[in-house]
Amino acid sequence: MVKLNKPLSLKELTPDTVLTTDASEEGWGMTLVKNQSEIWDAGEWQKGWHLTSSNQRELAA
Repeated sequence: MVKLNKPLSLKELTPDTVLTTDASEEGWGMTLVKNQSEIWDAGEWQKGWHLTSSNQRELAA
């Protein structure tokens, strides 16, 4: 459609599940919210994990 230059409308969807993560050099945390229920977890990185960038830590969390 881009080639034909015909715009398309996107559907605006409301997510039913939201995952949030956070990570530091020492550990990680996450929350999962679905259907008004919340699950959370956190921990420290295991030895042997050599995550050098903040992007690596966020993805691993």
